[in-house]
Amino acid sequence: MSLTLPTAAAFQLTKPADLEVTADTTFSWTNATNAANNVVLIGGSNGHPDPAQEVLFFCVAPDTGTFVFPSATRQTLIARNFSGQVTQAGRAAGGVSVHDDMLMLTSVTRLTSSTTATDAERH
Repeated sequence: MSLTLPTAAAFQLTKPADLEVTADTTFSWTNATNAANNVVLIGGSNGHPDPAQEVLFFCVAPDTGTFVFPSATRQTLIARNFSGQVTQAGRAAGGVSVHDDMLMLTSVTRLTSSTTATDAERH
């Protein structure tokens, strides 16, 4: 059996350039594919050392080149006075193939990780 894996194109988050995130942040990236089988993954947090105060976010967005938080998410982040940083971002590509009586679902993910600020520097 031969299996062809999908290709996840090179990815670079271009905005926010400083990786700082608020409820109103517009995310943008290079090489948007607009392909139905590609998504962009963006995650981060406010880096608060107290788990009760920490706010995490993880977004799965269409690979169109830009993304903003949905309205309900924005309102929640505003209510929490959120200010944080992107810690990981990347692109995932998925594929489906049939081999005899098997349906094969495959994915390839290219993630980048950023730790440009320590928890102490964020506060």
